[in-house]
Amino acid sequence: MKQIKLKIGRLFFALTSVVSLSVEAEVIISEYVEGTGNNKAIEISNMGDANVNLDGYQLIKFSNGSSNQTVYNYRGNLEAGASLVLYNSQSIQPFKVARHAISEIYIVKHNGNDQFTLNKNGIVVDSIGQYLNLGYFLKDVTLRRNTNITIGDTNFTDEWTSAEWTSVGKDIANGLGCPGINRCAVQGLESEALVSSSDAAVKTFKYSSLSN
Repeated sequence: MKQIKLKIGRLFFALTSVVSLSVEAEVIISEYVEGTGNNKAIEISNMGDANVNLDGYQLIKFSNGSSNQTVYNYRGNLEAGASLVLYNSQSIQPFKVARHAISEIYIVKHNGNDQFTLNKNGIVVDSIGQYLNLGYFLKDVTLRRNTNITIGDTNFTDEWTSAEWTSVGKDIANGLGCPGINRCAVQGLESEALVSSSDAAVKTFKYSSLSN
């Protein structure tokens, strides 16, 4: 009987640990672009009130409705309210937003039937798309996360729904660089905090969105 109680206690501890990790992870996927040719981008944003160390964060792509993974490891710090964009290096110029973006061709090469998860220390803290589903739910769209969403969708195996997202058309790049559903306006450099990949470095900016 003592052994059974111990197992239950350990299970409860494991579950609460996962839940608390999910709640504390205030970095979410805030914009998704899949457009003409190589016009593709994925944006993450820090929706919390404090700077976040991105070490341990990963963007994982499950290609073509399969379990095949491509992994991108984030590095550096992301200020509260700031965003970081990964864009396809072969996209058109408007997607190559300066100083708050990283050129990345391998993971940002989706075609509409891929799923992305954002992981923190091996735990899924957000997701977009539907796992192991070949449907082209995310083709030819620019999706921006609704402003009331501040915690990610951790259930990456459930049915895809766009309820948390606003579609703003195809090949739209003017919302990359800030959270929210509107286009971005740079208010100024807040700090020299570093956000970097293995071969690129950018500074963090503070952004606001405009109403049109």
